[in-house]
Amino acid sequence: MRMQDIEIKIGPQGEVTFEVKGVSGSRCLDVTQFLEEAVGEVREREYTPSYYAEDAAGDRAAARRAGDDEDD
Repeated sequence: MRMQDIEIKIGPQGEVTFEVKGVSGSRCLDVTQFLEEAVGEVREREYTPSYYAEDAAGDRAAARRAGDDEDD
């Protein structure tokens, strides 16, 4: 099982940023939901390459499964 980390930074003006490591795809949004609710308004969101890589792989797997169903 992969370890999940959330790196939290608080800037001098009180701005809070966090980065999720060890989680791929849109699951990172689920992991950080509690932080977003605690901190308040999300002003900006940046996605890392791992966010897109897992979602794309999931889309390809879903497409393959859908294609497999047509053969039945």
